[in-house]
Amino acid sequence: MDDHNENSSNRFAPPRALVADPEPSGSLVLAEPGTRLLAFLIDYAPVIAVGVIGGIMAAVAMPAAFGRHRGSGTPFDDVGAGFAVMIGILAVAFIAWGIYNIVLVYHHGQTWGKKMMGIRMVRKDGSRMSFARFFWLRGVVYGLCAAIPFVGWIVRLVDKLMIFREGHQCFHDVIADTIVVTADSSHHATLAGSREL
Repeated sequence: MDDHNENSSNRFAPPRALVADPEPSGSLVLAEPGTRLLAFLIDYAPVIAVGVIGGIMAAVAMPAAFGRHRGSGTPFDDVGAGFAVMIGILAVAFIAWGIYNIVLVYHHGQTWGKKMMGIRMVRKDGSRMSFARFFWLRGVVYGLCAAIPFVGWIVRLVDKLMIFREGHQCFHDVIADTIVVTADSSHHATLAGSREL
């Protein structure tokens, strides 16, 4: 009877493979690699969109602009001004998206994609990750490593493949001493949560 009750209580516990052991708190549930991939794609969707829209605009504007020299009568100044306005709008939208991400990371330890996927970046001990750690270690230091000529692509490849090891830490996680966990298991690792402690 006792064995049955014990098995029943464990039935609703998270699988051991998902729990960040041994250093993080046992209550933290690691984010699945697939969830992190989707969050990454959502985060970079605006960058991809800007690139695609900019490419389409250039493909349309350049023939029209140079058509003037073939006697088509298309005024180059009008095309150039329209192109500049669209680039300005895209730049403002991109900056707004970046500021939104900065605010989310500072307050919640999440980028836009991570917020949508319900996951959060925390220190390996389960505490809140500071914005400085996110920016300098997860961003700048990793970015410099990934930008090294000839070997940067190896750094980026290893970074992505490391997510499949135990603990699901990518290379940039190791540099910053962070893990990515579900938001539901880490409410305390936010700005508001840290103030309540």
